[in-house]
Amino acid sequence: MLTTLAIIFMGWPAIISVSILCLAGLVRKQPVLLVLGALLVLPFAWYLSMTPRFQIIGFIVPLLLLGAAYLLSRGRRYTAALLLLPFAAIVLWLAVIVLSQ
Repeated sequence: MLTTLAIIFMGWPAIISVSILCLAGLVRKQPVLLVLGALLVLPFAWYLSMTPRFQIIGFIVPLLLLGAAYLLSRGRRYTAALLLLPFAAIVLWLAVIVLSQ
């Protein structure tokens, strides 16, 4: 049971759901979806911050999502999209690593 919850909240289901929430938030111009994505990315970011390569980035990812939500609420849609690029880069990098093995 605990392993299943860990997989759901720290694994690919969480990553995919956060990505969908972020895209939906940008397209529909709803910062609430980005805040929800920032809350859902917390366990994944905590897990990611335990690796030596992503110690600092793991803690910054939820803050970037919250910053994107703030900018989206102020009407700066493209700047909010720029703040989501580091998360997208991490997800793509992890997908390449997983799929290449």
